[in-house]
Amino acid sequence: MVSSAEETCIECSNANKNLLLLTSQINKAIIRIKDESELFAEICRLTVEIGRNAVSWVGQPDKVNKNFNAIAQYNATDEDKFQLGSRKYDPNGPTATVIKTGKFYISNNFKQEVWDEPLRNYLWQRGFRSYLALPIRKYGIVEYTLNLYSANANFFSDEQIQFLEGISDDISYAIDNIENEIQKTVADNQLREMSSLLQRTESVTKTGSWKVNFESGISYWSDEAFKIYGMQPHGNKMSYIDWVTLIHPDDKKTVINIDNEASKTLSDTVKNYRIITQAGLVKFVQTHAYYELDENGKPIGMYGLVRDITAKNEMEEAFRQSEKNLRVMVDVIPQPIFLKDLSGNFIYANKSYCDLYGKSVAEMNQSNWLNMEVPNVDRDRIIKDDNDTINSGRTKKINDFPFKDHSGADRYFDVIKTPFQMPDKTMAILGVLNEITERKQQDIIKSELLNDLTIQNKNMQQCSYIISHNLRAPLANILGICNILTEAKTSTINTGQFINGLALSAEKLDNVIRDLSTIMQAKESNIQKDNIVFQQVVDDVKLSLMQVEGYSDTEIKCNFEELESISSIKSFVHSIFYNLISNSIKYCRPGVAPVLEITSRKTKNGYELIFTDNGQGIDLKKNQDKIFELYSRFDTSKDGTGVGLYIVKTQVEALNGQITVNSELDHGTTFIINIKQ
Repeated sequence: MVSSAEETCIECSNANKNLLLLTSQINKAIIRIKDESELFAEICRLTVEIGRNAVSWVGQPDKVNKNFNAIAQYNATDEDKFQLGSRKYDPNGPTATVIKTGKFYISNNFKQEVWDEPLRNYLWQRGFRSYLALPIRKYGIVEYTLNLYSANANFFSDEQIQFLEGISDDISYAIDNIENEIQKTVADNQLREMSSLLQRTESVTKTGSWKVNFESGISYWSDEAFKIYGMQPHGNKMSYIDWVTLIHPDDKKTVINIDNEASKTLSDTVKNYRIITQAGLVKFVQTHAYYELDENGKPIGMYGLVRDITAKNEMEEAFRQSEKNLRVMVDVIPQPIFLKDLSGNFIYANKSYCDLYGKSVAEMNQSNWLNMEVPNVDRDRIIKDDNDTINSGRTKKINDFPFKDHSGADRYFDVIKTPFQMPDKTMAILGVLNEITERKQQDIIKSELLNDLTIQNKNMQQCSYIISHNLRAPLANILGICNILTEAKTSTINTGQFINGLALSAEKLDNVIRDLSTIMQAKESNIQKDNIVFQQVVDDVKLSLMQVEGYSDTEIKCNFEELESISSIKSFVHSIFYNLISNSIKYCRPGVAPVLEITSRKTKNGYELIFTDNGQGIDLKKNQDKIFELYSRFDTSKDGTGVGLYIVKTQVEALNGQITVNSELDHGTTFIINIKQ
């Protein structure tokens, strides 16, 4: 018979053999299997079939949901899977302890454990008596636990645990290798994808890459770089001298100088130059070159890009030629055309537009409209029109735009402004001017002719009125008296009475003719002009009015300091002063001594005369439109013909001026005369 000691020894020997076999089989699985899930499943099988465990499973903590997931198992029932793998996370439980400490956890008597009583009861009822949890690491961090259950009490000896810890370390090492292989595969795939993408990108963009190692002298050119230079890809033996031989002779010196200067400062370079391929084809290329430095800042190589820009250069040259042709076409167009940005800077202006300012095209294209002298132009309005055009996105037309060119000539244009998008997406204003000066001048002439005809027609009506009323009345009296004297007997009439009537009628007739003559003369503006001193005119008028009633009480105040004299028609100026002064005397307020103030001053376009009195005034609400009409009288208590103010207005207009009146009853009257020169 075999003693109990011998039986124990035999059992230990068999256990050790199983552990060695288990280690061997697990190592073979580690070498053979390259998938983490498949490896875990095989380890669970081996630990049950060879390691004689009742159930084996690998758990992974779900820290978010506070439970463990069984990601691999062997020989576990569905209830086992639920009870063992889906229970809530117990921070004091065995698997949590393994993950927290990184050490194994062993239990040979569930009844004495303090963790999760329902789970302990289940394991006991299930027949499990021993339990071992081992850590499995990934990159040094416990990510999984290998959980072994046995139906035998005290199943896991110290020697077995030591073996199993070694197996756990081997599994962890294998997991790292698997993950490394996965990452390497991913990296290799990404590298291949990036390499393929780079090749496609280089081909599409006609851009090649290159790199040079200064120590080895070995250079690397991508396939596209060889293709750009018209060469077949070959070994990395292309030297700097070999590369220089491909540069166009006319560009070679410039390129070498750029490289020599860059080598002194180790600066990046961008070079545009021509090359000649082995087939004799001339290409334009652009090279970007960068120095590669070591940790001490010393150059160890260079790398960069080379791009075929032949098509781009040809397109740009074609565009430049097209733009040049377009400019020539636009320059010969008679309509002025300009292009400017919202800041007023001229982007382009054709010759016709530049001629308006007396500038060359080159000068205009360096100018800003806001800084140019443009007389009689509403700058704010133009700026507003420009902004409205851009903001609305619609074409704007400005009719009858007045403009004074560099020679001082007045010109008129119809202007069309439209939004214009520049290549950089900024907006500008495109303007086209259509000159209408001749048409405008014709319109002005027509307007003046129409105005003259209107005035002449009005004058004819007035003359007709004078002839039919004022002239015919005294003439009819004269004719009537003559008939009486002719037919009657001298002895039967009072001759003296009729002679007095004839004299009175003749005098009235003479006055009417004089008024008519004065009016006709007042309409003429081509009379010779003289130098006229205002104070002398006032003195002459005073002499003429000395016998007029009320003159002796009149005070005339003159202020001619700003403007003492003018060049004008003397008779007109004298008549204007005479009529306005005499009216101030004639229409003074009863009991108030007449006071008249006369002032002269310069204006922007000529001069101004102001006559202000303290007389009885005029009711402008009733008589505003009648003040300067012929034979208009507002105070019939005074002698007068109603011709004076009409003559004044006519003479002022003949002098290229206008007269206005401000007046209020019992507060005096002010006449303001503006004359343009």
